[in-house]
Amino acid sequence: MPAIPLPFVIALLLILLAAQLPRERGKSAKLAVVFLSFCALVVSCVGLRWHYQWSAMAMIQPMLAVTLPSLLWLCFTRTLGYAAPWRLLSWLPVGLVPVLLLGPVDWRLGLDVLISLSYLGHAALLFRLSHRSSDEYSQVTFSQSHTVPRLCLGAGLFLLFSVLTDLAIALDAWLGQGQSLIWILTISQCLVVTGLSYAVVVVSRISGGAELPVTQTQDSTIGTLPFSNPILVPKVHAAASVSAPDEGVEDSPDDAARHLEAQVEVQAEAQDARVMQALTTLLQEQALYLDPNLTLAVLARKTGVPNRQLSAAVNRQTGLNVSQLINQYRIEKARQLLKETDFSITEIYGMAGFNTKSNFNREFSRITTMTPSAYRRSTD
Repeated sequence: MPAIPLPFVIALLLILLAAQLPRERGKSAKLAVVFLSFCALVVSCVGLRWHYQWSAMAMIQPMLAVTLPSLLWLCFTRTLGYAAPWRLLSWLPVGLVPVLLLGPVDWRLGLDVLISLSYLGHAALLFRLSHRSSDEYSQVTFSQSHTVPRLCLGAGLFLLFSVLTDLAIALDAWLGQGQSLIWILTISQCLVVTGLSYAVVVVSRISGGAELPVTQTQDSTIGTLPFSNPILVPKVHAAASVSAPDEGVEDSPDDAARHLEAQVEVQAEAQDARVMQALTTLLQEQALYLDPNLTLAVLARKTGVPNRQLSAAVNRQTGLNVSQLINQYRIEKARQLLKETDFSITEIYGMAGFNTKSNFNREFSRITTMTPSAYRRSTD
């Protein structure tokens, strides 16, 4: 029985997983399905070129290799709901590959450098993304936002591993005349696409779904409050409310500037207070915090406030991010259940809006400085 090369085995598994995802996540898995299918194509090309010596893949493989990190970045930012600045710039290396391939022969020497720089650059972007506030992952459920930094770091490390593979290939060509080239390429590519595919699938599963635009609808609890730029709006109101100077009295430029600044601060604080009041009313009346799939995007749509403005208002009013605020509501509910009912801790963490016991235990200990079991014993 002929042996099937490893790249084709990995490609088959990725295709099967891509076919399964829409059944679990519906349309929200679209990007993950595209990425898994693309990874299956990448490893298939590796198998065709190096195991079956199909020379036509030599022109296709660089294009696929440079597209992989750009597509990965797109999957992460869109699925997490992160508003990445200059997102289209990540596709610049993809546009340069045809130029190098179709240009003079000497230009092709720059392909490996371009691919390595693309992988290094996207690894740096993922490392930076891992240090963002959880409120910037607007599509991730609050109960799973703590896993995003690890996923970003892991994906970035796999991209760095791919760059190190290129160095290993160069050393093999120098020291061993390329005798281990096929094995190095096969194993490294299979590891990289498997690791990146795993990260994308997990990101897809912790996402709350596709982001909807924030509009003033019946879901809005703010009414006609104008939500545009949180800095510009107060300035407009402040400028309109600045009283004209008394006749015969002329304010100095410094006094006028201080007066305008004070007006801006008052208007901004008032607007933050209205946003916070609307959010508090929404959470208390509808108990949305009990939904384990709750995301910042859902809260923004319900209140009619853009993601960034809602997050900024909560931070300025409470000193917390939205995820921490939601978890405080959930822990308070859990404390009530631990004190007043006989439900097990395993039952209570789900009733309080958490979807994993480990996350519940960690947040409970962080907020109360006690474990759930110790808290229950202290109330007996």
